[in-house]
Amino acid sequence: MQHRTVREAILESATEAFVAQPAVTVSVAAIADRAHVAVGSVYHHYGDKQALQFAVASRLMDMLLDGYLGPALDGDDPLADRLLAHCTAYAAFVEQHPAEFRTMTNTSYADVADGAAREWANRVLGRVAAHLERLTTLVAEAQAQGIVRSGEPGRLVILVWSALYGICHLHGRYPDVVPATAGRSALQNMAAQVARDAMMVDEPTTVGG
Repeated sequence: MQHRTVREAILESATEAFVAQPAVTVSVAAIADRAHVAVGSVYHHYGDKQALQFAVASRLMDMLLDGYLGPALDGDDPLADRLLAHCTAYAAFVEQHPAEFRTMTNTSYADVADGAAREWANRVLGRVAAHLERLTTLVAEAQAQGIVRSGEPGRLVILVWSALYGICHLHGRYPDVVPATAGRSALQNMAAQVARDAMMVDEPTTVGG
């Protein structure tokens, strides 16, 4: 394999392994075997198992932000619609990639070793911070339009982000706690309700029909 191909093969194999089973049960040797590379290649390209876990978390965060949340905020739709679509997109990612969501969010950022692991962890945290900053700017714009209630916009964003994170975890255990309505799934329905209750002054334009 070429240098880049080896690196990508290792990351792809690690993603499959960590998504399929708890990280504690996955060995570097198993990842190397899955990628058809030597064990030494894994250490050469990623440093150690912890760094590889954060590389996988970074890849999954890219899926969430670039494939779901970012596109929901783009475009020329009314701002209220885009903020609601952002929340339902978060729920859609969890529904379509439940194992990937668990893998990404079960990665612990406590006691991260210096070196490659810290670099990958900082990349994940940096992407999240940049996304929340963009959301904060949009919420401030929505407040100026009278769409979103008053309050420090950054705190409103953290409130909604935390609530989405919480309901997505709860939904994994209690998937039928809220019935589907208006053509949306139960989880997307909860996500939209969180946005309305936490931020919106008035009932925003319907998203998704």
